[in-house]
Amino acid sequence: MEKIYPYSQFPSSEPIDLEEHFKSFASDVKLDEELTQVDDVNKSLSERLLIFDYLGFNLPRREQKKIQNICSEKNLTNANDPEPESLNDFSEQVFITLKNPIPITAEAKRCEAVKVRKEALKTIDHSYYRQMCGREYENVKLKPNPTSLDNLLAGSDYLVTIKIFKPFAFQYKLKNFSNKVKPQQLIHAIGANRLSQIRDLIVCNLDINLCKEIEGNIDIAKENKEEENPLALYPSNFLFIDNIFYNDLRAIGAIDYSEVIRQWAKEKDIKGLKTADMDSTFVKDLKPRFGYPYVYVHQGNCEHLVVFTDARLLMKNDCLCPHDYPYVIKTNRKYSKKCNICGINSAQIVCIENDRLPNEHTLMCQECFISYNYVDGTTIEPCKAYTISDIIEGDDNDDKN
Repeated sequence: MEKIYPYSQFPSSEPIDLEEHFKSFASDVKLDEELTQVDDVNKSLSERLLIFDYLGFNLPRREQKKIQNICSEKNLTNANDPEPESLNDFSEQVFITLKNPIPITAEAKRCEAVKVRKEALKTIDHSYYRQMCGREYENVKLKPNPTSLDNLLAGSDYLVTIKIFKPFAFQYKLKNFSNKVKPQQLIHAIGANRLSQIRDLIVCNLDINLCKEIEGNIDIAKENKEEENPLALYPSNFLFIDNIFYNDLRAIGAIDYSEVIRQWAKEKDIKGLKTADMDSTFVKDLKPRFGYPYVYVHQGNCEHLVVFTDARLLMKNDCLCPHDYPYVIKTNRKYSKKCNICGINSAQIVCIENDRLPNEHTLMCQECFISYNYVDGTTIEPCKAYTISDIIEGDDNDDKN
């Protein structure tokens, strides 16, 4: 594929054999045995003194210790400062908003104004309400489960950072489409993780809601049936990394998505394409180019760019439980698209080819769709409508990671 997407067009590295590279790198890293035998106080002191040598400050050891004592934590803290809170007191997922909801007390519930407001909020979509109160939440996982046992050792494995991007509509006429490429998730994995484990962490609206045509006056709430779960109906997917299609064939009925592509490539005289089982391939088996965009394809033609952004040895302050990997360290903000008619509820339907609507594609909630297009159960104007997910990825500039 380097003929179609040359490596020179992307700020990417040469192919790196992760297992061989970090095995060689770990053997070159020598730990100071004498330093590990001293107590924590002397160890911290020795590490701080090494900073002066690293910065090129040719100061006597007496002067270095004097500067360290002046800048010690004891001199930078105040007796009235509150005690630091432990991260273990927080849940794994923190939902950040600009305005936190205030609980309503039993005494306040007797107030008529509170009763009216409570009833009014039932008619307003909660996703839209959160938008009006501030910003939609950002899902951040601080750390893996702190109660897990530490079975790994620092330097025994390596940590790989993988960035998943949102799908976008590529247009050949546009030379610069970088503004359309927006990050969606940031994942940490270790060499012992399977590619299928990373795939299971990728979140996409098409895996949540089945986009299908509406026929007649349909109650959307009754359409969310278990047998219509998109993942159950269309489980096939693949990761394309360095000319290898890693197919996910775990589910019954899954097919080889890459077969059609490989047949097309054969007709175009594109050689070197291979296939492999996603569930049998580990991160340590890969030889990726860091910074080069690979692709994850699912639900027919939904494509997500996948980029390996960083890799390093495990540190002692990292999670050392192998069962907690892989995990998502950051996800992008998500917003609920409002109905174009009422502007209150979340859109559940997209209506097209309707001469009574000003736009070619109109987002509508269920109530507005029925009241606008039906009279006594009869369609006013023939049109096409499809169900959509009520959560649409945000387009904030501050979400570029």
